[in-house]
Amino acid sequence: MLRDLIKKIVKNKKYLVMVIVLVGLLTITIGSALISSTLSVVGNTTFKKNSWIIYFDNIHIPVDSVETDNPADIVDRAKTRIEFTAELKKPGDLYEFTVDTVNDGTIDAYIESITKYELTEEQKEYLEFYVEYYDIDINEANANPELKKIKVCDALYAGTRRRIIAYVKYKEGLDLEKYPTQDIRLNLFFDIKYVQSTTCGETPKPTKHWLHIIPGGGTYGGRYEPRDVYLEEGSEYTVFTPKRKLYNFDGWRVIDPEENGTYTFDQVNFVMGKEDVTIRAEWIEGDYVAYIQDDYFRTIQAAFDDADLDKYVGDNEVHLLRSTTEDAVNNTNVPFRFNLEGFTVTGQITNSSVGDITLINGRIEASEDQEIAFINFGKLTMGIEDGIVEVDNSIALVGNDAGLWNKAGSEFNFYDGYIEGLSGI
Repeated sequence: MLRDLIKKIVKNKKYLVMVIVLVGLLTITIGSALISSTLSVVGNTTFKKNSWIIYFDNIHIPVDSVETDNPADIVDRAKTRIEFTAELKKPGDLYEFTVDTVNDGTIDAYIESITKYELTEEQKEYLEFYVEYYDIDINEANANPELKKIKVCDALYAGTRRRIIAYVKYKEGLDLEKYPTQDIRLNLFFDIKYVQSTTCGETPKPTKHWLHIIPGGGTYGGRYEPRDVYLEEGSEYTVFTPKRKLYNFDGWRVIDPEENGTYTFDQVNFVMGKEDVTIRAEWIEGDYVAYIQDDYFRTIQAAFDDADLDKYVGDNEVHLLRSTTEDAVNNTNVPFRFNLEGFTVTGQITNSSVGDITLINGRIEASEDQEIAFINFGKLTMGIEDGIVEVDNSIALVGNDAGLWNKAGSEFNFYDGYIEGLSGI
């Protein structure tokens, strides 16, 4: 049948033309349908609606916060309200947390109102409850505490977030009778209401990025928690030196981005580029025996040698970390105090003719093969002038022959402690 039809079409040119036309129309129809479908899909995927998405996120409670049976928690992400219970039992107790307020929408938001639990007049005498911005420059915040305040009309631009800290604590420095005699339990809250408002005035929208500062086991600004600072492109931030007991700071390491960043950073001055940056403190661990301020030393001698450095002006006291055996010589010409912190140095300490050293709180004892515990060529002071003499705080020099050999022409002031040996001095 089909073979006969084909023969007929081939013999009859009319039929052939009609078939060609029909096939062409069918092809155009199918092609148009395909093209139309493709355009429709592309059109749908590129269409973007405005969205309003404001919520709290990333709540964090530090380890030094007091425990509670109702900690701060985000129950409903669609609401910028947090409720929590704080239980304070003694002066020094603190409950706090940080949380991000986030704008994941496409519409800029502005604060219309801030409400929080209000302490009673009686509670205000001994308590503090604050909700503040946490992502600001520490230097600027210290110079201008107003920057910490969350205010009406503050902007939360589309695609950005701000970190907030909330804390309640006993006030510091009050007389004991002003603190309550019973434990305090408070059911607290705060609520930040955002609106799509233009009544706050048109402000230029800054381009900002995060600087994430990780202390790496130490403290930054007195806190163990990472610090996040939100900075405009091109703005500067001074990065403090972190602290960590029994570790020496070995500089900041940029861990993100690992390379090709647009920021600049010389370990102190940071200038924000076009991307978020994360830095982490690096530390050197050692078998330290002494420290001055935040610097640790493996020997008493090393601490003595550095005691006259300009960076310690005002507080160059050398502290002993543990009992140790060492013969150390003080050759510095800047007065300093050697605080043995109740430990014992077994060996012999020598103070040079230019030395000026004050000894407190501990024991210097000559080893078995040494006759003298302390040899003084310069100025030696035992104890603190006009200080209170206490057994636990006193200083002892114990030698096998003489506890102290005070060379002719040297100066010795005695305020506390005792000197022991066959001949004492």
